[in-house]
Amino acid sequence: MKHILFPTVADADAFIKDLQNQGAVRPELGQMTATRRTASTTATTADVTPMEGGTAEDAGAGAVKGTVAGAITGVAAAVIGTAVTIGTGGLALPVVLGMAALGSGVGAAVGGVGGAAGVDETGTDHRAELDDDHYDRLDRSISEGGRAVAVDDSVPMNVLEPVMLAHHGQLV
Repeated sequence: MKHILFPTVADADAFIKDLQNQGAVRPELGQMTATRRTASTTATTADVTPMEGGTAEDAGAGAVKGTVAGAITGVAAAVIGTAVTIGTGGLALPVVLGMAALGSGVGAAVGGVGGAAGVDETGTDHRAELDDDHYDRLDRSISEGGRAVAVDDSVPMNVLEPVMLAHHGQLV
């Protein structure tokens, strides 16, 4: 995952829109929770326990609920227009999803098991533990009115870089 800082929310939004207009990325945004990785602390993560005895309908309903929840979270982050600090002490960043991520991990068996557990199998929810310097740089930029955006590694640098520079982005 690449992290890019923009001096303003408008620059970040224009960057995302340009990549989407080029067809280089998916039209929907994902969500990334970034936490600080230090020797004295660990990131907080949620445990997912598969449900037993679910039906195919339960699996489908779980998949839809997980996808809708992820989409709502992504839309909420886009509407807010900034990354936010979440209850676990991390940062929530929008994620620009590459086209290679489209359909990844959505096989029938994987989707059925993940759907029954309410897991988002669309590849739109990401977690990252960042070293102190990296985390502080993102947090400082956001606090000063900028915006941090995560970009899926499947988006090629030769496509990403010119758009990033056109909108005053800086790779972290």
